[in-house]
Amino acid sequence: MIMTHVVYSPEIFSWQKTGGVSRYFAELIPAVMDSGWSVDVRAGLYSNVFLEQLRNTGMVSGYDVSCYGKLEKPGRTLLLLANSLVFNLQSNKNCVVHQTYYSPFARRNGRLVVTVYDLIHEKLSIVQQGRGSTVARCASIQAAEKIIAISEATRNDLLDYYDIPPDRVEVIPLGVRMPEVLPSQEEKCEKTPPYLLYVGMRNGYKNFDKFVRAYAVSPQLRSTFRLVCFGGGRFSAEELNLYSRLKVIDSIDWLEGNDTLLSKYYMNATMLVYPSLYEGFGLPVLEAMANGCPVACSNTSSLPEVGVDAAYYFSPDDVDSMRDTIERAISDRSMLKAKIQDGYQRAKSFSWQETARKTINVYSQVLKGNK
Repeated sequence: MIMTHVVYSPEIFSWQKTGGVSRYFAELIPAVMDSGWSVDVRAGLYSNVFLEQLRNTGMVSGYDVSCYGKLEKPGRTLLLLANSLVFNLQSNKNCVVHQTYYSPFARRNGRLVVTVYDLIHEKLSIVQQGRGSTVARCASIQAAEKIIAISEATRNDLLDYYDIPPDRVEVIPLGVRMPEVLPSQEEKCEKTPPYLLYVGMRNGYKNFDKFVRAYAVSPQLRSTFRLVCFGGGRFSAEELNLYSRLKVIDSIDWLEGNDTLLSKYYMNATMLVYPSLYEGFGLPVLEAMANGCPVACSNTSSLPEVGVDAAYYFSPDDVDSMRDTIERAISDRSMLKAKIQDGYQRAKSFSWQETARKTINVYSQVLKGNK
């Protein structure tokens, strides 16, 4: 009889307070447990928002250090290294180990599975801190018996950059939480000034500055819409200086909050604009579609794979392409409504339950000794 037991390692819960990767595991782990698998989350010392959602299940083994104050990057790095070293001293030979993030200390204490989210550091030279991340990712990839890629685009990049057999890599897309019905126009907040929404980090490959420039050179967009940035940290002095030079500083808002608040902002936005140069998946695109928000995004990496015909596309390197796409989209109301319906149907084809089902299939292959 094959044991159905999986252990989740502490890396991402050491490194992230909140973010897309830890959200992925916060959604995946309960779904795996609901499927009848025995689950153990070895969190070590952690400061992660999503683990609080899992602690009520009783499957989290670790100690929350958030009560001692905010951990800056050096502290999180030390936490990650310490937790990884302790975890690798433990024996997990009779179960699957799903590594939650890359580690230079990765080794086969158990039947190791690792998820690869993207290859940004390998592909984009604009990411300056890539060397350490690439070394850790390489160690994890070489140690893993099975590798999960979250999109076909990520799988193709992985096979381009690493000498690994293609049958070691399984594509398992992410999921999205769906409202029961598509939000109606009546549910939208009429008192809210029209706005274009951006979600997540804004630096580097996220390419947000190009979006701001496209907005700044468009009299139509500037006169009709505000820009709302959700999450990603407060505007830096450098960002504020750019907005001031472009004369749009009074038209851009920033806020953060929980998933409930984010859903409301998706629902009430005229459009989500996602100008990233590269994405391993692009979860905000699906989240927006699930909440009845049309999407304009880059025509690169995984984004056309996720959005297919339900999104508008532009070249992320071309400010004029971005501006023109957004202007044309908001000017055609009938097409915009059609995209909302298409997007909602597209989002319905992704679920965390399906992500868990396919992931469990990978665990089963590993336990049976199939690579």
